[in-house]
Amino acid sequence: MDSLTQSAPKTLRTKEKILTIATSMFSKHGFGSTSFRNIAEIAKINHAVISYHFGNKFELWVAVVDKLFDDLQKLDGNLDTSNLYSNKREVLSRYIESYVSYFSNKPFLLRIILKEINDGSDLIERIKPKIIAFNKKLLEQLEQLQSAGIANQIPLVDFHFILTGAVTFRFLNPLDQELKSGLPINHAGIIESHSSSIVNLLLPS
Repeated sequence: MDSLTQSAPKTLRTKEKILTIATSMFSKHGFGSTSFRNIAEIAKINHAVISYHFGNKFELWVAVVDKLFDDLQKLDGNLDTSNLYSNKREVLSRYIESYVSYFSNKPFLLRIILKEINDGSDLIERIKPKIIAFNKKLLEQLEQLQSAGIANQIPLVDFHFILTGAVTFRFLNPLDQELKSGLPINHAGIIESHSSSIVNLLLPS
């Protein structure tokens, strides 16, 4: 095995490590308060390595957001339309739990977007097409739920805001969650209970 082949996995691990640390720091501190030197200190690498892999800080931020959106898009297939009309509760439960589980374990995208909005950053404009595309897909899914009789008494846009708030808001502040329940935000019991509560509100027994 030549040196280039040997170095490839190490290079990939380094990039993944940088992305993981950058994701956490951008979500906690925002774009303006995060630097390559901060990330490099935690990663225990020279900050020039980050520039080598990602260019500048904006390009790193975009890489982080792109990966988070890619992960989120993978949930698109969790609405089983073939079984929706015959077993609404089962399909809805799986659908809701997939999003609750995702945001309880990976709340970073939510926090990054909220942080930049609160900071008055123009970065949100750069990712607006991704947000619009995701919301369009989500609205299509909610229309399918309503066509099956789930929350169809609610205007579609209201349904969108109510559901996204219910699925995400709890996981924006991990300290608040832990103080109130005594459990971490990604505890299996929290995910199950929260998902079940949303389903019961949308589809009472």
